Amino acid sequence: MELLYKPDWAEAKERICAFWKGESIGRPFLCITAPTGERKRLDPPPTYREKVLDIDFRLRDYEEELKTTYYGGEAVPCFWPDLGPDFTSACIGGESVIANRPADAEIPGTIWAMPVIDDWDRDLPKIELDTENVWYKRGMEFTKIAVKQGVGKYLVEILDVDGGMDTAAGLRGTERLCMDLIECPEKIGILLEIIREGNRNIIEKLYSIVKNSQGGMINTHKLFAPGITYNMRSDFSYMIDPAMFRELVLPYMLRESETVDYIMFHTHTEDAETNIKNRLNYLDVILDIPRVQTVEWSCLGLSIDVKLTGIRRILESGKTAFLFSKPNEVLEITKRLGKHDACRVLHIVRASSVAEAEDILIKLEK
Repeated sequence: MELLYKPDWAEAKERICAFWKGESIGRPFLCITAPTGERKRLDPPPTYREKVLDIDFRLRDYEEELKTTYYGGEAVPCFWPDLGPDFTSACIGGESVIANRPADAEIPGTIWAMPVIDDWDRDLPKIELDTENVWYKRGMEFTKIAVKQGVGKYLVEILDVDGGMDTAAGLRGTERLCMDLIECPEKIGILLEIIREGNRNIIEKLYSIVKNSQGGMINTHKLFAPGITYNMRSDFSYMIDPAMFRELVLPYMLRESETVDYIMFHTHTEDAETNIKNRLNYLDVILDIPRVQTVEWSCLGLSIDVKLTGIRRILESGKTAFLFSKPNEVLEITKRLGKHDACRVLHIVRASSVAEAEDILIKLEK
């Protein structure tokens, strides 16, 4: 399969498959992009709601980005038909709201879930996957349109499916769910199984849409896999003790992982500088999920030392590491890890120019 904006996609795809297998390509894996010129800006619809629901505008706007982007190493152009982080919640009984913010805000709008479980006995039976739900139908339609438009040019990412405790928090409300962990954990267990089954069906439907044209799936971190993939995560669990996470949430995640071929676990590490011990305890729980092949351990605000602490823990467990890195960090991390371990790390990098991107690639290959 050839791509207009990634002529060497066939070779890059083979290297990405090697990453999932834990095989070395002789250098760290690198998905690096850079601008090739000034991007043309299209006039967007007047509100965030209109923009997010206008898939034709979003695709035309993305094509303008493609025209001025270099995709080096293992990077691949891919469109994201994003409908917010609470997509699973919206499809199984939740209520999603598209909220506009002031035009000059850094983030012009967002989509979030409104809690719908007020009384467990009354409301829990209403939570189930509804394939006639407006959000479900919209998500599948947007994905189909993007796949059709992208043939021969770019790939299409999976929607932001979000299972487990994060979806449960969207359905119940975060504060109330925290109390439920103590007062009625059995109710949460029932809800998690409903969420798991709904999420599985959503993932399999999305895979059926993209697999024939793409030969696989792309997660929301733009990483291709030759089978079913998505980012497992449990951001909610950062609010509870790692021991409670291990006892209550890990069993769910072990069952969730059984139906996914290629798993990246997405972690938030923004506060790792001041809370590194607790973050590493949390990381140890994640590393106990056998089917997780790679773990994200990155935040552009972390020091190299804190990044390396987590990376080494991940690599020692036999898994690979996935990082968002700045250009000047890639070579330093590679040097300090040593070639053997560095070759089990994948970096996502945005360079300032094509020259900088190619220079990094050349140095990594030495």
